[in-house]
Amino acid sequence: MRTLNLRSYKTVTILLAFVLFGLLSSCSFRERANPLDPKNSVTAGRPTRLKISASADTVILSWQPILNQDLTGYRVYRSAPPDQVAIPFVDLAVTNSKVEDATVVFGNEYRYKVTALVDDYESPPSTEIIVEPGPTKSIVANNGLGELQQRSHDSRHFLKVLRGFDFIYKMEGSPLYNKLWLIDVYLSNSGNVFAVNMDSFFVKTEIPLPGPRDISINKASGNVWIADVESRVVWKFDNDGHELLKIDGFANPSSVSVDQATGDCWVADKAGKKVFRLLSGNGSKISETDSSITAPVDLLSDPLTGGVWVADQTKIIKLNKDAKFIAGIEWFSELKKLALDEREGAVWALGLEKVSKIDSLGNELFSFSDLSSPSDLIVNHYDGSCLVTDVLNHRVIRISHDGLNIQFVDGFSFPEAVAVWPR
Repeated sequence: MRTLNLRSYKTVTILLAFVLFGLLSSCSFRERANPLDPKNSVTAGRPTRLKISASADTVILSWQPILNQDLTGYRVYRSAPPDQVAIPFVDLAVTNSKVEDATVVFGNEYRYKVTALVDDYESPPSTEIIVEPGPTKSIVANNGLGELQQRSHDSRHFLKVLRGFDFIYKMEGSPLYNKLWLIDVYLSNSGNVFAVNMDSFFVKTEIPLPGPRDISINKASGNVWIADVESRVVWKFDNDGHELLKIDGFANPSSVSVDQATGDCWVADKAGKKVFRLLSGNGSKISETDSSITAPVDLLSDPLTGGVWVADQTKIIKLNKDAKFIAGIEWFSELKKLALDEREGAVWALGLEKVSKIDSLGNELFSFSDLSSPSDLIVNHYDGSCLVTDVLNHRVIRISHDGLNIQFVDGFSFPEAVAVWPR
């Protein structure tokens, strides 16, 4: 009989060990590849990639389908006011990885999570996803990536993206004509004014200008007014981008704002230390301020009075329709931007370090100061909330109309400008 020597025996033993290890590893790999395995490095054994879109009265929730022959379905849990306790909302067939919730109410916050079902087994729940449904979308210029983002009403959820921009500086919507106008700056002050169609989310109009700084839209006619700091003029274009007026005689036109009742345009001339009212038809100056203005950087037409609010260095000044001084509100540091709450007649003011809400009498109602180089703000007139771009903190902040609820949306890259778009 042939026998193995000691060396051969050791060799066979080692080979058998390798084979056994390979079999065990393969088995372990197959188990971990199971998307319902709690130790799966991708899914952790639960549904993933939850996405939400929402209107004022409907939420649509979807997720990544799980490919597993033993899967029998999904269970969606919902938390709703007032108690916010997660309870089963609906069970779905294995072929359905999307659900519509038409029972939501505008102004309330809802939370959703999903589990996978296999006979009598229920997986751990997915990561919870939160949404406050509403009738608008927020638009954010994410300049670190050269893109324009459409997001949900509460700004939490990404919807669409348009790329290829240099540095989006200002935005304003023209909902009646389905266009979002924006200033995209390159090479110092030089830039383009673009109109983005909000259905296709694609650029439809382009106006190259030497130094566009601010933009304001006549909502009824679609006409566009633009302050140009390089050519020291104010332009007026029609809805298709055709030039209507070129008004000169400014030292440094820093801001424009259309009076929606008359179509006239207010202009802040920073270096000229003036605020002008231009007649809509021919652009002639029909009103101008006296010496009460020192360095206006932003202004807002007030539809309630026909006058205008002016951000003037460290003061907020209110002028009547004839550009005459009504009131001045002292501010703590240099002002950057104003936004008007048309429902209350209040003004939101953005400075280098904080944002405040000020009532029509000039009283500060509340403020928030944890900011790093904030750039833009806008009021959502459907709920009175205010969106603020906090550039160096790479986030957008949403502040409720009463200041009691402050929501931080992180994950941006130098968000510079923000707008609100009705659905």
